[in-house]
Amino acid sequence: MQPARARKAARPDRASPGTASSIPVLAARTESIEKLYSYSAFVVRERSADDGRVVLASISPEGREQVGASRIQVQALLRGTVARLSDGELAGLVAASETMGRMIEMLQQRTSRS
Repeated sequence: MQPARARKAARPDRASPGTASSIPVLAARTESIEKLYSYSAFVVRERSADDGRVVLASISPEGREQVGASRIQVQALLRGTVARLSDGELAGLVAASETMGRMIEMLQQRTSRS
């Protein structure tokens, strides 16, 4: 049988409540649970009628609203950032974007041939 101190060292996530080492672990677990709970409102899950082993997931109306709100925020952030670029930086960004687009097309063509 292991002494209590050795068991704690082997399993720091199992520290007893009230110890300093347990506080970050408990906080991290609580935050993870809260995130999962808040995201669960954005997704609808249902069993497939054809195969009960399959779970179909789709975005809920609340999820669609959240995606829309997030897009608006990202677009505003990008507009503000691009507005501060010099003409040369903007031209470089456009050229790099076009090159990346061509690379993606080449990769897609390559994978479609396989």
